[in-house]
Amino acid sequence: MELLYNRQFEVDKAIILAATSRTSSYSRAFNEIARQAIHLGGKEGLSIARQLGFLTYRSSKSYDERFTPDEVVAYQQHQGNKFKERFDLNCYLTLLDVLDSHNIDRGRTDVTHVFKNLETKVLTMGFIDDLLYPDDQVRALGER
Repeated sequence: MELLYNRQFEVDKAIILAATSRTSSYSRAFNEIARQAIHLGGKEGLSIARQLGFLTYRSSKSYDERFTPDEVVAYQQHQGNKFKERFDLNCYLTLLDVLDSHNIDRGRTDVTHVFKNLETKVLTMGFIDDLLYPDDQVRALGER
């Protein structure tokens, strides 16, 4: 959104997935738990942060349909262990900081006017089960 707003790139069409106009308090709370896990546990904390992240965009129903209670524990641990080996924890902390500070309206008087005059065609897409970036908030951003 910022790149389009600031016209830093010439883009004809853009698809923006799971983005809202600002980071919610709920999202910030999840990010803080992930951040604390990393600070306390290093790479093991990064594994926990990833496992926590999985819970934010998958519903209870989708987990129940795919896993038994015992299988889901192994699945979550496997995903966390894979992630901690291939992703730099400092990069993850930086991503959390960027996500926490996101607010497209900050310091701007009329961002809606700018969006309406963008030459880029923008499609926003959300996911019904996403806890941190709810579909209705993503849709509201797209309607701006």
